[in-house]
Amino acid sequence: MDKYIIFGLLIVVGLLLIVFLNWNTNVLEKFQNADLPNLQACPAGLSQYASDATLNCCDGPIVENKCTGNPVCTLSEATGKIPRCINWYQKYLRRMARRHCPRDRRQFYEDATKAKIGFCTDSPLNQALREPVERIPTNSMYIRQMTRICGILTAV
Repeated sequence: MDKYIIFGLLIVVGLLLIVFLNWNTNVLEKFQNADLPNLQACPAGLSQYASDATLNCCDGPIVENKCTGNPVCTLSEATGKIPRCINWYQKYLRRMARRHCPRDRRQFYEDATKAKIGFCTDSPLNQALREPVERIPTNSMYIRQMTRICGILTAV
């Protein structure tokens, strides 16, 4: 009878040890935080191609699954050569905001089409960085539309 009690206690202690070791609330799963920005496709104006088991974006045409322009970013994990597209796109939006947005509307975003129409807002952007989180009526929001003409971005 004593060996069954000892065996039962060992099982209970073992289970408690397993639960204790796995009880770590500081673990952040890769896709757990939905607030982190993420891109599912190449930003507007870039072409997608596969290279070495990664999805990359190119600023030129794709011929036989090879970038004939410059590889700009990757939708996969960053490598030493090419940054993640979300990091590249965030820098691009900051650069466009400095160039084209007034000081009271410091967030720049573009529509998802290849037309490259850009807008300025003071609201934070959504996870895909494609529109403001807060919907502000159009007549009270400063909008500056941009169109890409011959590779030069001009205000309309």
